[in-house]
Amino acid sequence: MAKAVQTQLELKTQCEQVQQSLKGLYDWEQEIKQKEAQNRHQQQQQEVEGEHAPPVRSRVDEMLKFVADQNAKEKTELTPPSASSTAAEFKEAERFNAIGNTFHKRAKNAAEEFSFHKENNDQNAIEMYTKAIEINDRDPTYFLNRAHCLFNLERYEECIADCASAIALDSECANAYYRRMQAYEYLGNNEQAYSDCSKILKISMDRNQIARTKQDMERIEKRLKKEADIIKEQGNKHWSAKEYEKGRQCFSKAISLYGNDPIYYYNRSLCNFYLKDYDACAKDCDRAIELDKDYFRPYYQRMRVRELRADYLGAINDCQTYLKLVKNEKQRLTAEKDLERLQLTLKNEQQPKAYNWNELRKNASLVSFVNKAPHLRSKKPLKRIAISEASSAADSKENASNYVIASNYEAIPDAVIDKIFNNNTGERVVEPKPEPSNLESLFPASSNKLKQYFSPPVTPSSPPKETFRKEAGDPPQDNKSQETKASVSRVENTANERKEDVVSHAKKGKDLINKGTVSFAPLFSFVKASAGIFMAAVLDLVRL
Repeated sequence: MAKAVQTQLELKTQCEQVQQSLKGLYDWEQEIKQKEAQNRHQQQQQEVEGEHAPPVRSRVDEMLKFVADQNAKEKTELTPPSASSTAAEFKEAERFNAIGNTFHKRAKNAAEEFSFHKENNDQNAIEMYTKAIEINDRDPTYFLNRAHCLFNLERYEECIADCASAIALDSECANAYYRRMQAYEYLGNNEQAYSDCSKILKISMDRNQIARTKQDMERIEKRLKKEADIIKEQGNKHWSAKEYEKGRQCFSKAISLYGNDPIYYYNRSLCNFYLKDYDACAKDCDRAIELDKDYFRPYYQRMRVRELRADYLGAINDCQTYLKLVKNEKQRLTAEKDLERLQLTLKNEQQPKAYNWNELRKNASLVSFVNKAPHLRSKKPLKRIAISEASSAADSKENASNYVIASNYEAIPDAVIDKIFNNNTGERVVEPKPEPSNLESLFPASSNKLKQYFSPPVTPSSPPKETFRKEAGDPPQDNKSQETKASVSRVENTANERKEDVVSHAKKGKDLINKGTVSFAPLFSFVKASAGIFMAAVLDLVRL
């Protein structure tokens, strides 16, 4: 119910607007009639008083009457004057337009032998239309009438400009499009002429004009086809010379002139194929097949594109269609071999099996992650690991310096990696022990004591504890323990005495080795001193 009421209100509003417009037009007509009556009365008074001579006999009054009678019929073609134009100015513009129409009719009715009079009448009509346009430039009829006279005088560029002005004022003016189409055709611009013909067929309601426009389109199409064929031959020459980019440009120009020939699209698809623009090649083949389904060449070209895209089923269908249409035996044999190859490729092609990551296989084990507390996690920084890409032999020779060889770096034990990632790998790998030194391999039982003897002194963080201090209440110690302590102290004293000599000899030996000149005497003294210390320490330890 609400929608019906709203619709009625809209209709009522529109009716009121139409009534107001009609009322405005009626008032304007009455005003013009009143001014005409006043002018006529003034002229009669002037004739009676004898101030002016009687007017020369002319057809101006008849033309004004004709214009007034045709106003009702031409309301849809005429636009209202601008706000600055008054009724008197509009009437003056109509008068010049009527005079121009008179001259134009005289030029139209003039015989061929009186061409001078014909051109003179058209020129006079152009002057009248120009004056009308100067007074009122909102009426497309004035521009259209002047364009017709300019066309008769073979001033085609000016005619096209006036037609464009008329179209700007009234985009549905079919006569303006038709006049401009004729001017374009005479200038040799068949492409623009064909475009205007297409526009006329969309907007025109006159059957005679539509039939005439279709005939003009057929004539223009033949001219466009000739131009496109010339450009196509140029493209074929570029394609034969393997200038595929220039050939594609020529075929594109031919298609823009005449886009209903499948050969143009097929030739451009060949250029796109060799330029490796496979998407454009496939589109051109589709368009060529759409225009002519019996044209066999685009099927074979599209088969090649689909084969490159691994669409073997579509390529097989195109090849089979090509075999049905082709008649040349040599081409048929080639296509049959291609069909066998495609069928074999499709048969041997194995689809990749989808991997089920949720399936628990025999060689797989369930990993339970270990979460460590923050205070138990490693505080050491991560170690940078070099990663290199596998490359071909030729690439490795050319850019060998750009790659980092990972084998130059030492392998990281699994236990260390496990520490780095806070034992999140799920495996508890025992950290490998360091390799034993020479002393540990010779004397594994006493290696810790030997390390203490020959290691550099360490600054203690806390004062050393008195080992042999005896306090009240301590249990009595036996003689054996006292002897052991005395032997240990003696070994320590001996090691301290020889320590400086060992260090000095070691420095000298290192310098000589670096220089490359090693003498026997210093090296022998170094070995002798070291052996003496080792033997003394070993004997004392054995006694213990």
